[in-house]
Amino acid sequence: MATPTTPNLGLNKVDRSSPTTTYVNLKTLIDDNMDTLDAAVATKAPKISPTFTGTPTAPTAAPGTNTTQLATAAFVQAAIAALVNSSPAALDTLRELAIALGDDPNFATTMTNALALKAPINNPIFTGSGATLPADPTAAMHATTKQYVDGKVASIDMSTLAPKASPAFTGNPTAPTPSVDDNDTSIATTAFVIGQASTSTPAMDSVASVGTSKRYARADHVHPTDTSLAPVASPTFTGTVTLPGDPTSALHAATKQYVDTVGTTVSSKVSKNGDTMTGNLITSNSSGTIAASTTVAGSLEVRGNGGSGDAAFMSFHRPGAFGAQFGLDTDNKWKVGGWSTGAAAYELWHDNRLRVNSSGKYLEWNDGGTWYPVGGTAIGASNTVQHSQATEITTSGNTNYTLAYKFVPKGTGDLKITADLYTSDTTASYPAYIYVQVGQATDTIDLSNIEVGGMNGKVLVDWTSPIGAVITVPVGSISALNVPGMIKSTPAAYGTVSGILHVHSKEPVYLFLWSQATGKVKNINIQYDILG
Repeated sequence: MATPTTPNLGLNKVDRSSPTTTYVNLKTLIDDNMDTLDAAVATKAPKISPTFTGTPTAPTAAPGTNTTQLATAAFVQAAIAALVNSSPAALDTLRELAIALGDDPNFATTMTNALALKAPINNPIFTGSGATLPADPTAAMHATTKQYVDGKVASIDMSTLAPKASPAFTGNPTAPTPSVDDNDTSIATTAFVIGQASTSTPAMDSVASVGTSKRYARADHVHPTDTSLAPVASPTFTGTVTLPGDPTSALHAATKQYVDTVGTTVSSKVSKNGDTMTGNLITSNSSGTIAASTTVAGSLEVRGNGGSGDAAFMSFHRPGAFGAQFGLDTDNKWKVGGWSTGAAAYELWHDNRLRVNSSGKYLEWNDGGTWYPVGGTAIGASNTVQHSQATEITTSGNTNYTLAYKFVPKGTGDLKITADLYTSDTTASYPAYIYVQVGQATDTIDLSNIEVGGMNGKVLVDWTSPIGAVITVPVGSISALNVPGMIKSTPAAYGTVSGILHVHSKEPVYLFLWSQATGKVKNINIQYDILG
């Protein structure tokens, strides 16, 4: 029986389907087939980079295929034929095309740049020094040269021409006459201007209108007389005259509305001939001082109605209660009076009639150039004894004030108090003092001339209190002032002390003795002169 083989390579194989197949030697089988296999493989090409011999064939791809399919000779020839596309024999190869393009790999860029240096046939625009023509033009449509144009221009007399901008013509220039009522930028001839003169008679009594006619009125035209209108000079109106608005200038005609408003304003004013004013009146004084003024300079002047023979005064009135006059009387003195005060005028005193004495202690009044103390008699401190008491008065205790002396001064002014004063204190810690009472119903002591003792309250004595009366009050609760200079601090001996007081009225003066130890006083003298 024949040995079975493979269909392609003819290799021996075991027919396992035959019932008669017996076991064979595998090595022998393989060895028998290796030579056959080797010879068969030698006739094959590898899949990777195969090298064919003879005439290999393959299926021809369809035209335009662009894949990894093999390109047969037929596919290539068809592609070349499509590329050449019946080109002439001189341009049917790539070399021939390269030669035709000048072997320029940037042929497209080169051509674009070259074309950029060319001018189009239609409406060319040249640069540089312009185009150069072969000769001057000989036909109407030829391009012309500079020399041709220069020659023509040189032959023209420019002085006979007018510029387009603001030309100044001479002689008798003419132009086409525009049609009647033409309204554009055409030149207006004299014929056009005369033709625009109106031939209509001027209208009158018509409704005002801007108008639309292009005709003008002649200089000698005359309007008909309109009796319904008033002349500009001295017009006489009838009926009701209506103005466009209130006047805004001095010579404008005034409306009723304006006059009524002014009338309302006038009714709120004060009449120069006398009127009653309500509310507050505020005036502003002129600059300068009263003393420096030599004529009327104030913001308000009150004058006598009849001249120098009448007083200049103002009235002050509380309706239903009281009224009086105030001003300069005919004797040129400031006075108040009259009306509710009766037929009397009371002089007002000022620093030319009443003043503080140069000492600053009391008031004086002027009588014909001579100054007299106010309140009667004036006194002045001196060595003349007017009041005195020799009796010794004793006091002791921190809260005891002993009435040492009392007197009524004979006038107003300065007085001197002298006395012998004693203290029992041997340490000089508790001196004796002479105090004057303060806080009476009418203070009689000028506080500016005495020292404050630092105590408050009130010493309760009057003229009925006897000399030697002791007033006991809590410490720090009395209103008494130490007379300057009237203090005795040298212990266990009498000493003479003195002080100055100023009194401004004939009221009683009360002197007190005080000492925290034992104090004594005697030989009290009140000294002053009567000045007048």
